[in-house]
Amino acid sequence: MNDKEVTEKSNPVQVKKRAGLFRKYTILISILVSILLIAGSAIEMYFSYQDTKFTLLRIQHEKANSAATVIDRFVREIESQIGWSMHAAFLPQVEAIPQRRIDFLRLLKQAPEITEVAYIDSDGREQLLVSRL
Repeated sequence: MNDKEVTEKSNPVQVKKRAGLFRKYTILISILVSILLIAGSAIEMYFSYQDTKFTLLRIQHEKANSAATVIDRFVREIESQIGWSMHAAFLPQVEAIPQRRIDFLRLLKQAPEITEVAYIDSDGREQLLVSRL
């Protein structure tokens, strides 16, 4: 037998202390590694969340700009369609109302997105209303 075997057999208290000390260090190291892994995962989740939020905001901004462009184009088309029906403004009042009615009916035929056209005089009273409905 060598000295180590003799010491371990003669002193079982030291063997228990070594086993207990090994167990304590194993548990301590396991806890520390677990805490570091959890902390690393939490930090990674936070940065991933921030990146996803930024990406979603950028996509929403692009979609809003696209929708604004489409709406702007739609409004400009309607403005141009309405613009040609304003030539009756230079006619005398007696001839202007019948001519406006004809122009408004033509406008309703050419622009299906317009459902109703009204002429309001300078006093704020409705003089003419032409509706598709």
